[in-house]
Amino acid sequence: MNFTIYLLISQSQRKAKLKSIIIIFGPTASGKSSFAQKMPGIHINADSMQIYQDLKILSARDDILLSGAVNATQHASVAWWYKEACKLVENAANTPIFVGGTGLYVQALQNGLATIPKIPQAIIAEVDKLCQQPNFYNIALQIDPASKTLKANDIKRLRRAVEVKLFTNKSI
Repeated sequence: MNFTIYLLISQSQRKAKLKSIIIIFGPTASGKSSFAQKMPGIHINADSMQIYQDLKILSARDDILLSGAVNATQHASVAWWYKEACKLVENAANTPIFVGGTGLYVQALQNGLATIPKIPQAIIAEVDKLCQQPNFYNIALQIDPASKTLKANDIKRLRRAVEVKLFTNKSI
């Protein structure tokens, strides 16, 4: 076995008598799914590739909830996944067991997501133009120095960081 198992029970969960969850996290083909299937509970996908029904060739497809949930032509963000996962946890009669390898999904389960207001179209259009610049990474760093943790070729996250900074004056 080459994966990590977390039992997540926060102090607030104990006080509110909320459900605990189990997270089985690790790299592709490490045996997570086989291990999870032996455990009683409600099994929920935590792999960003497995949520797409059309991308079976890119990732092993497990027969668990939220696996193959959206078409590859649709956009499914971590916010979408987190909302759907929370619904499943709320309605689960048994212990929710999350299985996957997407760190951002696990991080969302552990810490929740930041609340970011809808970005106005004018800012989105402005950032569209900035993204076309060959030195977009440097521009992003000037606007939001905190985005130095992102890679220069991670345009999607850099773009989001710039949009949020321009609209809220806060880094994400």
